[in-house]
Amino acid sequence: MILSFEEIKNITVGALYFEQKDEGIQFYKYRPALESVWEANSSALGLRAMCPSGVRLDFHTNSKHMTLEVGGKGNFEIYINDLLRYIVTPDSPRISINIDTPFEEPLDDARITVYLPAHVIDTLKRVELDDNSYVRPHKYDRKILFMGDSITQGWESGFDSLSYANRVSRHFNADSVVQGVGGACFYDNCLEPISFDPDWVIVSYGTNDFRKYKNIDEFRPMIRTFMPKLMELYGDKKIFVVTPIWRENQTPKFNLSFSETREEIISQIEKYGLIHIDGATLVPPMTCFFTDGLHPNSDGFSIYAENFIKAIRREMELP
Repeated sequence: MILSFEEIKNITVGALYFEQKDEGIQFYKYRPALESVWEANSSALGLRAMCPSGVRLDFHTNSKHMTLEVGGKGNFEIYINDLLRYIVTPDSPRISINIDTPFEEPLDDARITVYLPAHVIDTLKRVELDDNSYVRPHKYDRKILFMGDSITQGWESGFDSLSYANRVSRHFNADSVVQGVGGACFYDNCLEPISFDPDWVIVSYGTNDFRKYKNIDEFRPMIRTFMPKLMELYGDKKIFVVTPIWRENQTPKFNLSFSETREEIISQIEKYGLIHIDGATLVPPMTCFFTDGLHPNSDGFSIYAENFIKAIRREMELP
């Protein structure tokens, strides 16, 4: 049986908006109308804001087979029972798989998770399962909204599903929206009410602000207009703010230092009584854990996620 548009929407996580196009279904982590707002901040940001970072299908089924056909612009990563098993690539945009264990043992009830590409705009053309099989959306324990820059989007994570946001979502069995946009700063005009009602909000900007603004007097108004709007939207939620992680190049581009940027963010965290996750404690300050001195590599993202999860568990007093 071929899943309908509505059936696919019902098992999709991380998308706030959907479009049925001739080339397939397109998924958005922001409303398409916000693309022009992001473009007003930077020409490249509009495209990155429309990429379906963190969007995935997540469901349970008794089907023994699945056929997936995609637009062919990026990689789709397929998990079976929480284990990465297949990757659909632009060179092979259609795949038929047996839903079983790595030892080819049949599964009576399998959890299937399909991660969409995080850095290109792609479409889903078809999902086909065995006739008369059931499709049951996965149930989550909580909801998390991630906001941030390229690190939240998962740049250089090796596999899109292994970004820190996706790892954290899996660990806490969380329904999540990952609004990571490479190059983003504290832009209050990109904050808007959304249909997703999170339990936790995780905000992670600053490293791009450090290289964008000429001095602390230019940066300070940006974060000081962002924070009140953030509180207006999510003041009744648990809000975690991640200060920038270590970066190799801490030489100011103008007259705003890296330490000044972090200190101003911390001052706003304290002013509004938010929860500070210290980025300095997340990734070792060693270039071997980075691809370019700025973005963690696969090992760096693994350590980032591990330490981030520990910090959240401490703050929430979780066992």
